[in-house]
Amino acid sequence: MSLPTLIICEAGEDKAKQIEELIRAHSELRLIGTVNRQTAAKQIAALSPKLVWIELAPEPMKALTLLGDLREQHPKIQFLVSNETLDGGLIKTSMQLGATDFLDSQTWKDQLPDVVKRVVLKAEQLHAQPQAAAPAAAPAASGGKDAVPPGLAAALADDDDEPVKAKPAPAAAATLDPI
Repeated sequence: MSLPTLIICEAGEDKAKQIEELIRAHSELRLIGTVNRQTAAKQIAALSPKLVWIELAPEPMKALTLLGDLREQHPKIQFLVSNETLDGGLIKTSMQLGATDFLDSQTWKDQLPDVVKRVVLKAEQLHAQPQAAAPAAAPAASGGKDAVPPGLAAALADDDDEPVKAKPAPAAAATLDPI
């Protein structure tokens, strides 16, 4: 699966070219354009990207406002956000507004392979939902309001390379004790 990817960048031509090169380096992503904030909504409607990469610089708050607006208008599109440096406040706000991930330019080359895997997995899940909407709804409904959405546990567990180990229930732990 090759995800059509649109870049929204106003941080200058050099930054846009850096992001374009990163996208071209991953066969799972297909660059379909680079636009500014003013034309972003129109270009998203025209180009139908599956992934939008928003560079926050030079005005992070305006870019975050755009992220919130676009995420609301296009809930099936995934959004990556990047900034020159890691900033806890920007990361938190980006995630609250629906960003799939936050990248900083110092480490994005190292981070991007794992991020691309998660983005592709999520895109495959979103693509499969319309075809399997009824069967997928049954497990979620049985889990109640606190059920973890499908794929969320896997996405969270993918932050490190360690497999997630389930803790045995207290009764099971007692039966494992040889004494």
